[in-house]
Amino acid sequence: MAKHNLRPGNRALDHVLSNHPDSPAVSHLIQGIPTFASLLRDHADETADTLFQSANLSSRLLSKFNGKRKLLGDCIIDLMLVPCFDELTKYCGDNELASLFVDVIVFEATGSEASEPTESEVLYQGTHETRGLSKYVLGRRLLAGSEVEARMFGKEYSALLTGRPLDFAPALGVHPLTILMRGYGKMVAEYCLYGTLPREEYMRTLEALSEKSRRGLREIIASAQSKKE
Repeated sequence: MAKHNLRPGNRALDHVLSNHPDSPAVSHLIQGIPTFASLLRDHADETADTLFQSANLSSRLLSKFNGKRKLLGDCIIDLMLVPCFDELTKYCGDNELASLFVDVIVFEATGSEASEPTESEVLYQGTHETRGLSKYVLGRRLLAGSEVEARMFGKEYSALLTGRPLDFAPALGVHPLTILMRGYGKMVAEYCLYGTLPREEYMRTLEALSEKSRRGLREIIASAQSKKE
């Protein structure tokens, strides 16, 4: 089974090939990996650029030279891979195989292998240097409440933008975009797996959810400001 000009050294891919050498479904997935990785990488870099452009000038200049834009793009890819994993599981009918393919995509799209964070990183320091989905598994165990993945991404963004993972304002401000990021990840997965393009109704639903989140954030901010006065 060919590797279709993928990055060398992808150990997750080697594991898939050694355990599923003659599977047509696996062959189809491997053929789709370059498209998967390219679509996720391009969208992640564009979104990271937008997020840093909205920051102050010093943060924008600093991000160009210290690799923070690339790292934020990697974090966005991790977030988009959450719905990708769900779609891969449906396609494979096998959680373990779907997880392996996520690791394959992580390496192809970021150049880094999937890794696991510490509890301290999840709770306090941020998981911006951790690749893959293991951080979300640990986050769901350690963090109460809903929207764990979005909250963790907000912490990653704060860490990269201000150096303070627990900085409330950047994390809160980026929350509506996480809905669109995950929606885009689902669309990429459906396109790569089935060749289907996003429906207009689905796009409208995403935009509506994002706008609802923005309204909620505006209400939170207005309430906080009124309490200060």
